[in-house]
Amino acid sequence: MDSPAGMGITLMLSHASFERLGGTLILGTHVDGGAVAEVTLPVEES
Repeated sequence: MDSPAGMGITLMLSHASFERLGGTLILGTHVDGGAVAEVTLPVEES
């Protein structure tokens, strides 16, 4: 199945946004089907 037009740019911008915040965005596939997204962001101590 092909991705909808523009999907690549959306993922690229999302990835760049998380990196700019000091975090990560990791995407993958689930063994039972579907997608898995792992997001990490740093916690700022106040």
